[in-house]
Amino acid sequence: LWMPERGALAKVRDRIAENPAGFVRVITSAGFKRTYGTLSEEAVLTRTPRGYPADHAAERWLRYKSFTSSVTLTDAQVRSPRLGDLVMRRYEPLLPLVRWLNSALGYPPQTARY
Repeated sequence: LWMPERGALAKVRDRIAENPAGFVRVITSAGFKRTYGTLSEEAVLTRTPRGYPADHAAERWLRYKSFTSSVTLTDAQVRSPRLGDLVMRRYEPLLPLVRWLNSALGYPPQTARY
């Protein structure tokens, strides 16, 4: 979730504030950490956002303005006929975060695949 609009960011932050342990569990899972390390820190406030106490248990995560993570592929991987499989394997550890963010934004879970 890259640079969401103000309302969407407020929903995500509120969900983090309500259940910090649930959010931390998603971004510290073994698969996520092994594949992505952590969330990107490209857009993080220097102080706690207005409306949240500076000593909140999730203060670190409440300062994020984007919730993204990435992995670099080599040229050989990008040109490989197995690129689709590689992308699916790399996406799998990210799926719990995507689902958590979708839930925080109020999107219903997907019940069928296209």
